[in-house]
Amino acid sequence: MLRNHLSALVQDRLLKKSNLKNYNDATPEARSLTRGLLLQMFHEVKQDGARFIVVVIPNVDLTSNFPFSKEESQALGMTVIDGRDFVGKDDYYPRDGHWKPSAHRKAAETLTSLLTSDQYLAQSR
Repeated sequence: MLRNHLSALVQDRLLKKSNLKNYNDATPEARSLTRGLLLQMFHEVKQDGARFIVVVIPNVDLTSNFPFSKEESQALGMTVIDGRDFVGKDDYYPRDGHWKPSAHRKAAETLTSLLTSDQYLAQSR
């Protein structure tokens, strides 16, 4: 409950700072805000010498509003794991659209495969 309250305070502050009343990731303003926040986080993580990995969790209809194309992400050097590559519609609970354990397992397997790959380990050295 406390976490939700603090999250709401942070979100309200960010909305006011961006002159938005609410957040709908389909609006150009919200997409621009999301892009800006992700870019800032990407650069800060990179500056600290760490890796920036994004896991895109698609909507239950397997669409995504991730604000970067595959080409843009690659050009920046972002590692993006797109959930649409490994989950299907039966990996969601029908009532609330959350992932079932099967989707979590698939995400864990995908991340494990990335993090233990020879290519990833070689880049980390």
